[in-house]
Amino acid sequence: MRLHVAAQAFPSYQGTQAIIRQMLEAETSAGLSSELVTYAAKGYDETLSFAVHRPARIPLVNERALLRSGPLRTKPMLDVQLLSWLRRYVRNQRPSVIIAHHVEAAMLGLACKGPPVVFFAHTDLEQELPTYASPAFTKMLRLAGATIDQSLVRRCAATAAISPLLHNTLKAQHASVHLVSVPFQLPSTAYSRAQARQDLGLDPDIPVLLYAGNLDAYQGADALPELLVHLARWGHHPIVLMATESEVCTLLQLARSAGVEHQVRVVALAGEAQRVRIHAAADVTLVPRRTPGGLPIKLLDAMARGAAIAASPNACAGYALQDVCAVACDDSPAALAQTVAQLLTQPQVSRVMAQRAVRYIAHQHSATRYLADMQRVSCAALDAALSTRLKRRMSLQY
Repeated sequence: MRLHVAAQAFPSYQGTQAIIRQMLEAETSAGLSSELVTYAAKGYDETLSFAVHRPARIPLVNERALLRSGPLRTKPMLDVQLLSWLRRYVRNQRPSVIIAHHVEAAMLGLACKGPPVVFFAHTDLEQELPTYASPAFTKMLRLAGATIDQSLVRRCAATAAISPLLHNTLKAQHASVHLVSVPFQLPSTAYSRAQARQDLGLDPDIPVLLYAGNLDAYQGADALPELLVHLARWGHHPIVLMATESEVCTLLQLARSAGVEHQVRVVALAGEAQRVRIHAAADVTLVPRRTPGGLPIKLLDAMARGAAIAASPNACAGYALQDVCAVACDDSPAALAQTVAQLLTQPQVSRVMAQRAVRYIAHQHSATRYLADMQRVSCAALDAALSTRLKRRMSLQY
């Protein structure tokens, strides 16, 4: 049995949780015995195709706060509770391998001192960690992030990397790092543009840009007001539809300071029906990204829905996506604005790219490809664990 561990609220509409769910669904659909251990908190209630195990809720914990990325003061308490629960579960159920998503889960898996642990790296902590604090702490947090990543890659039996860029970064630290192409199901797209705009109260004729997801600093969404300023200089005045469950006060203040607040509309993101609606309403989906390494799941989501996409190079995470989405020449707001302008004035090019994007997801991020990749990294972890045990026995004999 494969035991996935995620020190997160689950399920939720966040990208990482959504992709973990698709991994487990792909495994159980293939007849594998796969289960998940996670926090008690969840973003919504839903019947899942795989077993989910949780410790009891802790009173007074703000579970809403867990529905965002980054450090949180209550997380150490939740991790201690999860470790105690996980140790008992591993001792009783004896899973063959632990698939640990993110650094907290990898630390918990290693602390169990049981089956081999696969560290599933979803992000480059060296790049992401500094975005949660002021610039004065950047150097210290980069060093801390790099140290944590390097330690886990060395200590875990094997490492799975979610993107080519992250794979190359971690591969330089240890040989047993494998690129895993995560699965992504093609969602329903049966929703008309006119109906979507009517439901959202949007003008049927105005250009609409979409940003969907959380507003943590590493996402780069705070550059969107500047993007609108650049577009205005070139004669484009679109609406930016901000579909998010995050706090938007800071972003709206930036838009107000730039004089583009009237071009920003905020809507809720919860639920698949809303995701279908917002993508159908948009002319261009924006995927900015401040830090390299992790793969933005919002990018895969937009590609799977056949959206026209303007992305920063950081968002591509090392994948060659120039034929399936419009990639800016650099990660600046001006470069992304230029890419958006090209898509708005060349709708035929946008349609062709969108069609290629759907085919790309169907091939590159199929369940079949994921299962083969995950089988390879699981076998590598089991082989590494066996080799370690044999070396220990030989050292004891001599």
